Amino acid sequence: MMVKNAAVLENKPSATNCASGCVCSPFCDFLSRSYNLPWQPLSADDRAIVQRTSHVISKDELGAKILAALKPELPRSERYSMSFDNRIAEIHLPTNIPPSLSVERVTRDRISNRFFAILVASEGSHRHTISGKLFRMVEIPVVTRRVRKGDIVDKEDVRTITLRADKLGPDVLMSTEELVGKAPRRTLIEHRPVRASDVRQPLLVKRGGLITMIYQTRFMRISARGKAKQSGAHGDTVRVENSGSKKIVEGVVTGPSEITVTSARPIAMK
Repeated sequence: MMVKNAAVLENKPSATNCASGCVCSPFCDFLSRSYNLPWQPLSADDRAIVQRTSHVISKDELGAKILAALKPELPRSERYSMSFDNRIAEIHLPTNIPPSLSVERVTRDRISNRFFAILVASEGSHRHTISGKLFRMVEIPVVTRRVRKGDIVDKEDVRTITLRADKLGPDVLMSTEELVGKAPRRTLIEHRPVRASDVRQPLLVKRGGLITMIYQTRFMRISARGKAKQSGAHGDTVRVENSGSKKIVEGVVTGPSEITVTSARPIAMK
């Protein structure tokens, strides 16, 4: 839509905000009559596209300003993200004022983490109200490739990602040390949170495998060969059959294919 002599109105207040947009026919008719423009809509279905230059304040900039204003009352060691209630993508400011907004006032509910902020442009000419919610962000370890049952999670398989704390379950692993060196109980999918129940200590003794049984005191050390009756990880107590005597011994897994006999009387070792 082109209107002659509209340039004389270039310094007058606009009936709409400074963003580009679409206005309907009745409103166009109202504007043309209000500003004495020689234009009328041809039908009720007419639409006009209004475009004008503006300073754009992005959603990320708005969030950064609000977080900076809230920083004194937030724990220093924690990181936060936010969502806005009105789903704004950006704010447009006229080009005749500085392209900046400052936080005039901000409040936060400490229980729900909901916030309410008023942002103001230069000299208070434009005010914008924004409400939303803060979300605590945490770093968690994830695997960078699929790690299948029977494998061991290596340090090179792990990286950290940042997620919202409220999206995680109560048993999600929170540190790299909790994941590296573990054996999956089921296939671990790349870039997904890992639960404590998804992994375990790797099996050092496997059922049916040959192992070394060790009995040691201050004065002697006895070793013998045996056959594991159970599988076990480091620190697990397992039953082993002495290969020579066929007697059953209980011991604690202390290394690969190795147990330390816990009985005070190593009779079954003979």
